[in-house]
Amino acid sequence: MRRIRIGWLMLVVIAIIQLCVLVLESNKLQTVSRKKLKNRRILGGHTVHSSGTYLIQRFFKSEGFPMNSMNPEDITLATHCSVDRLHHLIDIIDAWDGPMSISIYAPGDDAAFAEDAIDGFRLCWPKLRRTTTFHLLYPNDIAMSANMTRVGSFAYYSCKDITRKIYQRSGRMTADSEARGYFSDISRYPHNILRNLAMDGVLTKFALSIDIDLVPNKNLRINFLTFVKNTSTQRKRIYGDSSDSSRKTVYILPAFEVKESSGSRLITKKDILRLVETSEARILLEETCVQCHRSTNYEAWSSTPEDGEVNLGISHEVAFTRGWEPYFISHRDIPRYDENMVRYGYDRLSQICELNARKYTFSVLRSSYLARRSFTTTRNIPKKAKLRSDDISKFHKLFQQRLRQSGKLAETAVTFC
Repeated sequence: MRRIRIGWLMLVVIAIIQLCVLVLESNKLQTVSRKKLKNRRILGGHTVHSSGTYLIQRFFKSEGFPMNSMNPEDITLATHCSVDRLHHLIDIIDAWDGPMSISIYAPGDDAAFAEDAIDGFRLCWPKLRRTTTFHLLYPNDIAMSANMTRVGSFAYYSCKDITRKIYQRSGRMTADSEARGYFSDISRYPHNILRNLAMDGVLTKFALSIDIDLVPNKNLRINFLTFVKNTSTQRKRIYGDSSDSSRKTVYILPAFEVKESSGSRLITKKDILRLVETSEARILLEETCVQCHRSTNYEAWSSTPEDGEVNLGISHEVAFTRGWEPYFISHRDIPRYDENMVRYGYDRLSQICELNARKYTFSVLRSSYLARRSFTTTRNIPKKAKLRSDDISKFHKLFQQRLRQSGKLAETAVTFC
């Protein structure tokens, strides 16, 4: 019995010692954490998002625009990303010479990298100084607020080194982001808040809202502006007025995915059709989400000649179909994205459903398109995307439930989504 008592006593003593060690370690970590937070240089001058969850820096480090550099009748490319995807902007810069509005999700130390990258972009691509605005979004959480302590890491770098640094960030996460799980779950990335933030920065009449890994063909902007000008002139000649018929029309852009090994420059419609013929390009998400873009009617688009005098730049009109989520050019006052839609696949789909309910016209442009440099396969899609690809019926049933909860659409409209 005495041995048993001694054994139990030893176990109690060991447990007490372990508890003391854990308390001491916890206090040590808290002290280190407090010191880290105390030493941070937190970015000020923000506004609070309506949800209270995020802080916003609009027109971050804006240098303004010369009065003669901004045409109010122009089109602005609006896009969004986290800092590990900023390298995609380099491809867009090569293809797009018009205004851009870019929102960046930058929690914690990512904010410092974002500022350095913005300075680097403006140094190496000077045209961005007069055409592009940047907007930051980060959590309203002291541990994840914009930490600018490491700003200046690009100082004295050449443009070659700046470009290399931006590409090196691809696929990486800061220790803060990884520890807090901000990128481990795709729903943590506030897609629609970022899309709306970029759209709020649009100062021109028209906007093209796309994901940052999509690149417009080189002639897209000039083709569209010419089309709009000709349409306005013709309306005035035929109807005696120049009323804005574009306000309730969205101009659909066929979207493709191109093999990374293809080095072809995408300038004209013939360029992408040539790649489709050789199987180096195909409809975007053709393997993982057939309904996402098929309704654009690529067959009709492919058989329509490039822009000419006939039909003033429109290939054909299409009707809304369930699951369709095209990219398009629109008037800047288009209904915004539903920020409560955070589940994968619901974000963009909810907006196109609202446009259909509001009787928008869907017109496919005959010569313009978008392209992504990689094939999406069932092997490389996110886990959250598998629900849509594996059970589309269940996906739409859950989506309709979420639409009803949002209360933005009438029941008759929800049944078509």
